[in-house]
Order: sequence, then C-alpha cells, then structure tokens
Amino acid sequence: YWHFKDKADLFRAMCDRATLPLDAAFEHGCAAACADPLGTLRTLAIGALTNLASDPRAQNVFEIVFHKSELVDELAALAPTHREERGECLREIEDIVRRAAAMGQLPADTDPYLATQAMHALIIGIMHEWVLDPAAYDLAAAAPALIDMIGFFRVWAKGVAR
Repeated sequence: YWHFKDKADLFRAMCDRATLPLDAAFEHGCAAACADPLGTLRTLAIGALTNLASDPRAQNVFEIVFHKSELVDELAALAPTHREERGECLREIEDIVRRAAAMGQLPADTDPYLATQAMHALIIGIMHEWVLDPAAYDLAAAAPALIDMIGFFRVWAKGVAR
C-alpha cells in the first residue's frame, strides 16, 4: 500500500504493465490494416499468443486474471472499465474484419460482429487453457497453426499463396 491506494489500484497497475506491449502492437497493427486487413489481424493474433508464451510477466498476470481473481468485492469497481476496454478492442477488430470483407479478403456476406466474437473466443480460450498447463505444448511455435484454425485466416492464406 506504499505505492498503491488499494487492491484494485495494484491489480490495475499489474494488468497495465503486462498488456502495454500488446496495446502498442495493436495500435500499430490497426494503422497498418488498411493495406492488408486480414494479414494484419493474423499477425496481431499470433503476436498476442507469442507474447504470452515468451513473457513470464504476462504469464503471471494472465494466470492471476484467469484463474485467481474475480472482479468482485474490492475489484468490482474495475469491471465497468474492463468491459469498456474489451468493447473498444473488439470494435477495432470488427472494423478490421469489415475492411477485409470490403476488400474481398473475406466473403461479402461475412458478419463482422460474429467473426470478431469467434476470433476473440478462440484466442482467449487458447490463452486461458495454455496458462493452466504451459508444458502442454510450445505456444509460440503452435501460434500460427492455432490462429489459422480460424476459417477466414485459412482462406486468406490460400489467397496469399496463389
């Protein structure tokens, strides 16, 4: 409590320190998404998994967030901010998916909202499960294959290979 006013302040600082590199990569990626939206989104997703696999601090934070805390009691005040930040991130991803469909990288009838929700669920699920058992597999090495299991990245990869 010398440096933080309460448990919520400490928790927020811990999360910020672990996610700032991801935020910076995401901001840079969103700017680059104009030329190749789906390729940029794939790179960002792989980067998020690779960062988790290679950064012990991120691993510790994600373990605490996923498996050792709830946004209740002292941390309840963080829930609205968490939902707002999550929503903002998902809206930016949805915009990238929408651009990909507009550029013909995805079928024109792609539902950007549902595609974003599916991608987010897959990535969060991978992170959640890997943090439980990091020895299960090499996440950094497996990241491209895991992300390519999302159907639209497979379509994108075939188009790039042509």
